[in-house]
Amino acid sequence: MWRLSHLLILLILAANSLANDRYTSFFQSLNESLKIPFFKYQLAEGILENFSKTSYKTSVTAFNLKTPETLGIEKELFEYIAKMAAPAGFAGHLFEILRQSLNMNRSQMVSVASARSGEVIYCDESTGTCYDLGDITAICC
Repeated sequence: MWRLSHLLILLILAANSLANDRYTSFFQSLNESLKIPFFKYQLAEGILENFSKTSYKTSVTAFNLKTPETLGIEKELFEYIAKMAAPAGFAGHLFEILRQSLNMNRSQMVSVASARSGEVIYCDESTGTCYDLGDITAICC
């Protein structure tokens, strides 16, 4: 016999799946030249959202993270991306994907957001696998 808790779990899983599809569809619809800058901008946004939810709020890096210079994005492109209507929750979802799928902490995510294309930016010590920005955008989105 189905219980209300089973139904609630199924509804949560279905909603999560729909949200993931919405995020993936949006990201995949972006022009290739926008994907990495958009990813970096949204990751910075997710990191800052996460910092705001914790008691540890004083990070010089965090305060300077969401700038064109730190993210390595041209100012005009940065401003264009800032005005894009990303699906609600995209930044937080991205933060959680990297935290859970790649076991990254905030410091490692800051390094990813501020990395330049072509750099190896993260190595998973448990698997010995190293990733660049293109690899990570393929995993997350």
